[in-house]
Amino acid sequence: MFRLPSRGASHERLMWRIGLAAVALIVPATIVPALLSQTARAVRKYEEWQVAGPPCPAGRPGARLKATLVLERVAFSRERGHAACTTLNDRGGRGFSTFPVCQFTAPGLLRVTTRTGEHWFVAPPGVPATVAVHGEGAECRLAINKDRFRPGLDRPWG
Repeated sequence: MFRLPSRGASHERLMWRIGLAAVALIVPATIVPALLSQTARAVRKYEEWQVAGPPCPAGRPGARLKATLVLERVAFSRERGHAACTTLNDRGGRGFSTFPVCQFTAPGLLRVTTRTGEHWFVAPPGVPATVAVHGEGAECRLAINKDRFRPGLDRPWG
C-alpha cells in the first residue's frame, strides 16, 4: 500500500504558530483604530460642551421647580427654559468614566441632586447656565454652547 509521507509534529507546530501570529496581528489592527476613533469622538464632544463663564450664584432651597431630568443618577431640576444634556468622558474626553452635563437656556433657579445631597444655583433672568457633576460635586457656569439648541430639535420642559 502506498502512503504519503507524514508531515510530522513540527509541521503542525509551524501551522499553529502562523495562525497565532496572524491573529496577533489582525486583532490589534482592527481594535486599535476603532479605539482611537472612539477616543477622538469623545474628545471632540468634550470640547464642544466646554463653556467659559462666571460661576452661578448660589440659590435658595424651597422653590417649586417645574421639571426634573435624571441623568446618571443625578437629578437636574429647573424653573423654566430649554435644556440639552449629555454624558462626557472624564480626563478631557480620554477617560473611561463619564459624568453628566446639562445646558439650560434660561433656567432661573436650578437644583442638582446627587447621592450626597442637593446643590442650588440661580441664573439671572434670561441668562443661560451649564451644570456639570463630577463625583458628588456640582459646578455651574453662566454660559452655554448655543449649538446645543437648534430650532426643531430642542423641546421645552413643562
